[in-house]
Amino acid sequence: MIGRILVLVTLAKILGKSVHLLGVGIGPLKGKLATLLTKLSCIQADSISVRDAESYTTVRRMGVSAKVILAFDISAMLSSRKLTSGYGDDPPRKVLGISVTPVYSVYHRNEDLQSTMLNQIASDLNGWLTDNTDWDIRVFVFQGESGETPNHDAAVSLRLRELLGPHTRVSLVDYQPSPLDMLDKVAECTAFVGMRFHSCVFAFLSRLPLLVVPYHPKCISFAKEIRLPESAIVRLQEIPHGGLRRQLNQLTRALDNDRAALDINEAIGRAQSAIEQLIEAFPV
Repeated sequence: MIGRILVLVTLAKILGKSVHLLGVGIGPLKGKLATLLTKLSCIQADSISVRDAESYTTVRRMGVSAKVILAFDISAMLSSRKLTSGYGDDPPRKVLGISVTPVYSVYHRNEDLQSTMLNQIASDLNGWLTDNTDWDIRVFVFQGESGETPNHDAAVSLRLRELLGPHTRVSLVDYQPSPLDMLDKVAECTAFVGMRFHSCVFAFLSRLPLLVVPYHPKCISFAKEIRLPESAIVRLQEIPHGGLRRQLNQLTRALDNDRAALDINEAIGRAQSAIEQLIEAFPV
């Protein structure tokens, strides 16, 4: 993927186009080749805005600090209609949203480990449902199934939905092509467990208590960027040992303990700065 980006950037420059990397995540980079290819892309870029401090540090170490600004994920400029409309005098039941990914089957080619992880997540959630009768669960599909998305979440999300019960308290939120519609659905939740990166971003934008299950280092970078407590990060290796259930119990007891400390308005302002940098590159 890093090589493809470099080819695209180089081709654009050969054709006399300007290149702007907008609200990107860069790193962690493993090996000298990945670092070199990334550096070549960054050197050719006319401007760079990154979504987290770790990416900012990575780019500055490459010697292109004059081009880079610390922004935020551009989706922070979205605004959920649910956050302003309210629910009237009859609030819904508490809802735990959850996003899962086929991390082991796609990235490690290990279907057995994927099945084991999913069964453990389902076991933890079922036990938690039994203990918390005033809560429901919604399983979110953040990556819809298509020919271009071999790492889609549809099948693994449907399987998790089937493993959970009672079914009257569990539902599936299918992929929404509109990010605004998906953000609205997330904003209806009371708390969230996120594996997919943008499920965590949307939960943060919805001001929800959040547990991050990082299938990729970028998810940990995001958790650090929004200043979640360390206890709100449930690493994959903790799941077989009941790590998710323990943190769910803690979340239920004290919802405010797993909220991000980063101010939403600061995140929005940083995302806007990326757009402003882009606008400045094209003066009228």
